[in-house]
Amino acid sequence: MALKYADRVAESTVAVGTGDVFLAGPIDADHDSFANQFADAETMPVVVFGGGKWMTFEGRYNSGANSITRINFRDSSTGAPLALSGTMTVMCAWGAADALALAKFDQHGADVASVSTVNLEATTGDLVDITGTTAITAITLSDGHERTVRFTGALTLTNGASLVLPGGANIVTAVGDFAVFRGYGSGVVRCIGYTRADAAILTSNGSAAAPSHSFASDPDSGLYRVGANNVGIAVNGAKAVDVKTSGVDVTGRLTSSDGFDTSYVKSNSIRVTADPSGAKFSSQGDFAIMQTADGVSNGLAIFNGTNTHVVGLLMGSDTNIYLAYDTTTIGRFNSAGGAYTALSDRNKKKSIAYYEGDAWDVLRRGVPVTYLLKSQELGARRNIGFIAQDMRELVPEAVTEMNLDGDESVLGIEYTALIPVLWKALQQAQKRIEALEAAAD
Repeated sequence: MALKYADRVAESTVAVGTGDVFLAGPIDADHDSFANQFADAETMPVVVFGGGKWMTFEGRYNSGANSITRINFRDSSTGAPLALSGTMTVMCAWGAADALALAKFDQHGADVASVSTVNLEATTGDLVDITGTTAITAITLSDGHERTVRFTGALTLTNGASLVLPGGANIVTAVGDFAVFRGYGSGVVRCIGYTRADAAILTSNGSAAAPSHSFASDPDSGLYRVGANNVGIAVNGAKAVDVKTSGVDVTGRLTSSDGFDTSYVKSNSIRVTADPSGAKFSSQGDFAIMQTADGVSNGLAIFNGTNTHVVGLLMGSDTNIYLAYDTTTIGRFNSAGGAYTALSDRNKKKSIAYYEGDAWDVLRRGVPVTYLLKSQELGARRNIGFIAQDMRELVPEAVTEMNLDGDESVLGIEYTALIPVLWKALQQAQKRIEALEAAAD
């Protein structure tokens, strides 16, 4: 039964010996009797004093005999019941041990220096500062007692059988950190709360199977400490992401939903996917993309700014490299020799018209030149070709205007477009030869 307390209860007793204390009424009109405050069998803290003697004990009230049975001694010079004699005063009051414990409540006690074993039981308040930097391996604190501690320096709290810390790991304190310690039986003290001065969260290391930061409905998914400077993200009890100073390792498929679906797929375009091995960097720094299948919807894709068109590079089932625009294959690089084949199928073309230009005039007036680009150093190997402005007057179909992201507009020549013109010139030359041969006959 819990102890009951009552103010202003004080009676006299003329009991003798070490047995029950028989009550003889209030000591004066200002005090009350035990009978008015306690029911039969209720317990209370009792102090008896008089004639230079005193003792405290836990008592049980007996309403029939109007007496108090001594059931648990708190203070006694001999550790045995005090033999009563003469007139003494009986009060419901705190004993010495109770008063000492009560005096520490809500008190900021004197500082305690850090030593290997810190005695928090002997502090003068339930809130104390621990000074110094000596590592603490044990704390003395009675069963059920609690102390709040503030650290004024950096020291190590060592986790062990008698000093149990959160997560079962050592804690390195910082100036201003707070800890709450609670005494348990068998000399064990547990740290039941730790707050960093910088508000950082202190948790256990955890594991992939039981992350230290997880979710109520998904306890095996979350964040945990793999090792020194190494953090892991667990999913379904297994490490999915490993973050360390050397980089980030991802187990499984890495995808993005920004402008794509969860498989890096955009409708009617090329995709990059992570199956079976995905996009990766080798230990030598090489970058590789592993296709899941052959075809225009797989490979390396480059989208325009509005995400409406795409140019892709992919490997076909014939192991040649193909160039694609949106869903159309527009060229192929031969994997054996590197020769490029451009798309030229009639079924892929429209508005076809025969070239009626004067190819012979183009051949006659086109002037090949050698040159250096302005970005080249003097003495570099010279280039050979045509000047686009000159050729635009002769074959505008072969000259293209290029302007990338606001750069100065420049002209370029599609040299392969000159091949049909040269072919036409040869045909015109052949007709002239045939005409001359006919005239000679």
